[in-house]
Amino acid sequence: MGVGDSGQFELLPGQLGVWRAVQAVPDNSVYNVAECLGVDGDLDEGLFETACQLAVGETEALRLRLCGEGEPPRQCVDDAVDWELPRVDVSGAADPEAAAVAWMQADMDRPVDLRSTPLFTIALLTVAPGRFLWYQRAHHLVMDGSSGLAFAMRIAAIYTALATGASPDDGAPEPVGRLAEEEAAYRESADYGGDGDVWA
Repeated sequence: MGVGDSGQFELLPGQLGVWRAVQAVPDNSVYNVAECLGVDGDLDEGLFETACQLAVGETEALRLRLCGEGEPPRQCVDDAVDWELPRVDVSGAADPEAAAVAWMQADMDRPVDLRSTPLFTIALLTVAPGRFLWYQRAHHLVMDGSSGLAFAMRIAAIYTALATGASPDDGAPEPVGRLAEEEAAYRESADYGGDGDVWA
């Protein structure tokens, strides 16, 4: 399960379960997971975009895509993810909150090509002066609810560091390949067999 010379590695057990489930549904958008955070106040939009860019750059999980020809496929980290923060101004709509929800729902309903990147969306929606909605969505193959929260907290930490002149380097997540290597080591250990006996 470790990372091979090609930079490809097997799906982790949880990912494999998601991939198998996706094969049973014609529309894989049902496996999109998202959250929306309200931001009130003087947000520096340019600084926020920089924080998002840095967070995406250090978070390999968001740059994963399926690769290889086998079944199940393997995965690899795409270091050439071309991504910019969508800034959506719905403040002029008759009902800005409803317009924002409609925009986010349309993104949630969009099927995802698991063999291309990015497998996520981060967007900043302006609903009124000083009132923003920070939206992020990712396919469940690469993110779940708890990791989505951790990623949002990382963006906030980077933004705060940049705004105060501190270093944003502390707190970057571990590479996904390291998780694959740890999983491989566990499966080759005595603990793996013993744990299987307990669950059986």
